[in-house]
Amino acid sequence: MNGQVYVIGPLKNLFDRKCMQLLTGPTLVSRRASSKFSLGAAVTILASMVVALLLGLFAVFLPWPILIPMVVAPVGLILAWIRPEIALVILVAASFGVIPEYLLPRLPVGGGTIRVEDVGVLVMIGIVLLRNGGGIRRAMKPIESYYWPIGAFILAAIVSAALAVGLHGVEQKNTFQELRPFVYWLWLPALCLAIRTEVQMRRFLFGIATVAVVTAGLLMFQSFTGYSVMTKGQAIRDLYTAGDHFRGVLRSTSPASFIILAVLMFLLSSFAYAPGSVRGPLLATLFLVLAGGILVGFGRGVWFSALLGVLLLGYFVRTSRYFGVVCFLVISAASGIALLSMVKPDYVSAAYDRVFSVGNELDYGKSFDRRRAENIAAVNAILDSPLLGVGLGKDYMPINSETTSWESGTRYIHNTYIGTLLKLGPFGLIALLWLVAVTITRLWSVTRRCSSALPIHFSALWAALAMMIFTAITQPNLLATPGVLTVCLAIFVSEWFRSRESAINER
Repeated sequence: MNGQVYVIGPLKNLFDRKCMQLLTGPTLVSRRASSKFSLGAAVTILASMVVALLLGLFAVFLPWPILIPMVVAPVGLILAWIRPEIALVILVAASFGVIPEYLLPRLPVGGGTIRVEDVGVLVMIGIVLLRNGGGIRRAMKPIESYYWPIGAFILAAIVSAALAVGLHGVEQKNTFQELRPFVYWLWLPALCLAIRTEVQMRRFLFGIATVAVVTAGLLMFQSFTGYSVMTKGQAIRDLYTAGDHFRGVLRSTSPASFIILAVLMFLLSSFAYAPGSVRGPLLATLFLVLAGGILVGFGRGVWFSALLGVLLLGYFVRTSRYFGVVCFLVISAASGIALLSMVKPDYVSAAYDRVFSVGNELDYGKSFDRRRAENIAAVNAILDSPLLGVGLGKDYMPINSETTSWESGTRYIHNTYIGTLLKLGPFGLIALLWLVAVTITRLWSVTRRCSSALPIHFSALWAALAMMIFTAITQPNLLATPGVLTVCLAIFVSEWFRSRESAINER
């Protein structure tokens, strides 16, 4: 010791050289290295300045719908190659409107426009095909049971679109608008090819959960403040229920509502099946945020689906743990109602009226009248064209003040199954029923196994039931992009874990 520094073994010579450099100054070699470093830094700074100057010039002379894709596209391509699961989460957020549309401008093509998120799905498929090479068949194996029903459903849509344009002279933009949801079935192969490992799946599920929580928070922010952030879903407006306005109560909805509820079902089923996997304070906090996002949407179909999901969870758990879930829901709901009564008391009375006004809605509600008029007009159109349907994009509703108040008023229909028969004919309806039967049967059977992934399977099953059965008679779920994307996510996640469980059992 005594102030001396001891250097052991081969490090002594290195230590001596470093000491000499400190005493005598930098050597010739170090000066050359310093010069190289300075030259490289100067070149990097100069290149950055040139790039910044070019981007500035582009910003001046190019319109922003062209400039933003030029800047974002290279970054997106790199991210899609390195972290395809993260790129898919971003595309999910864009498709559900969590990323505002004004940040995702449409691309001008052939006199029309194409949504960036739609192009992103096609680009992702191309990238993941290149990444997988010869492992494509193995990657697609989890969804091979869905090839034929989905293929038949898409084929019926293509035939309907061709007949609508070629035989009935329907405007191409209207046909393409209604054909667009069928393109979203490409999400299934994109997901299978992009997410191959458990690490990727964990990142993806965490990303989807984050999207759900952020969406719920934004929905509450929009409803409580009146400021619009997300551009998809219904516009922020005063709540209207069976002829009564609730001034000051703003309804805020999102296409991601069922994703929010699917995450909520995952948390509840995790709490019931594996209580230690979710901590009580975290569960309560997430529950209040997610439930708040669902509340401000004031969607009775969504609320009804949530209630059925809680009841269905009891069927699969069948233990005393389910009683704990019920107690947790009662305590959390009571706490949330008490908190809301102090902050926004009008929301509590509006929610109460929304639930118990179903009878009045059937008697003189405007929403029910609209759906009844749609169904009557659809039946008449189906009788006029019973074999082929009217075709995608063709008008079927009579022209009046109600149907002309918005662009798709004469073509839109709420009921998924009547709409499919109307647009695609009986062949399309049979294909849809086939797809629904395959999906529900497979997800139900894997959930009944009560494996370690039961929360995943149950939330996927609930999402499929909600989109295909619970709300399908009041919303065009499988004829709209958010509904198709929700079902694709449910199918993929459940089938991915099912394939992993089967591979482990075979070992």
